[in-house]
Amino acid sequence: MKIAVLSDIHGNLTALNSVLLDIEKEKIDHIIVLGDIITDFPRDTKQTIETIRSVTNLVIKGNREIVINGIEDGQKYKQFLTTYLTHKELSADDFKYINSLPEQITLKFNEDIIIRCVHGSPFSPFEHILENENDKNNETLKSISEKILLCGHTHKQRFV
Repeated sequence: MKIAVLSDIHGNLTALNSVLLDIEKEKIDHIIVLGDIITDFPRDTKQTIETIRSVTNLVIKGNREIVINGIEDGQKYKQFLTTYLTHKELSADDFKYINSLPEQITLKFNEDIIIRCVHGSPFSPFEHILENENDKNNETLKSISEKILLCGHTHKQRFV
């Protein structure tokens, strides 16, 4: 079984389409998306959501999907301009989809493959799991029963 894990797409439709071509070539069985599918590329975010919806239902919400609900006034939140512009691009159906996403999921592919999927950490989609925090990481891993923990948010690929 082959599983592709995507995270922190941030509305980058060009990159997403490129990755999906590779996924098709590799004959991937399952695609898991660890959140932050929106923002940063406001004009492409709507199509990015539609593309993700068409390829997988194994999607969780990241901090960007949580924050998007509170960014309705571009003047008040100028430091979040791309988030505000993304907010303006999204439809009621897009918000319904985003708000329906769970913050984490546990996937059981068989008795040996049980995976906890989170955006930041099992405790918060805003929390980072960083490679130089071994004590904290060990405590985090001890707090879950699954054999595998998949996290996004840091924009770094690594295996612990």
